[in-house]
Amino acid sequence: MSERSTSANQTTNPIKPMLAYWDKYLICRFANDAYLHWFGKHRRDMVNKITLSELLGLEIFNSNLPYIEGVLKGKPQTFERKIPVLLGKGKRYSRAIYFPHIADGDVKGFFVHVCDISEMKLLEQELTASYQTINREDNSGIKFSNIVDHNLRSYADTIEIVKDMFNHVASESSAMMDFLEMIFPMGSVQSSAID
Repeated sequence: MSERSTSANQTTNPIKPMLAYWDKYLICRFANDAYLHWFGKHRRDMVNKITLSELLGLEIFNSNLPYIEGVLKGKPQTFERKIPVLLGKGKRYSRAIYFPHIADGDVKGFFVHVCDISEMKLLEQELTASYQTINREDNSGIKFSNIVDHNLRSYADTIEIVKDMFNHVASESSAMMDFLEMIFPMGSVQSSAID
């Protein structure tokens, strides 16, 4: 492993979001520990060996293809996806951002930043269910206020967690861009995706 790769791994492995780099031929050239863990892979089996379609499988790869094509045209991409967990133990929700790596006017590949947003999606589903409950209930003031009172108490802490999570993601995205600029200097990474 090169000194630059070792330094990149040491810098990105403590970061919770998943980070990877895929070249324009869709071969993995870098993946942090979180990315490897999410997919149940070892670095030796993935980096410089596996293609994106092999990693994701044909169904998910085809779902992501419009975003892959977009980033390979030099346009940052952001999307959410529900992904099966390894060994069929449910699904997790993710938000992915693809940043093009442009050098000398050509797209050389793209950086991937993926966050697990499962907790946020579960909260969203609970809030939707509560809203549906309110709509089904009699419009009497007592029932409505009891539901609102219960929901406000139940979600007060959760809202604070979601707020902290968004602040954390924004902070890590900024730190990631600084790191990427350190590795690929002179504006080769477009940062417009997080503006």
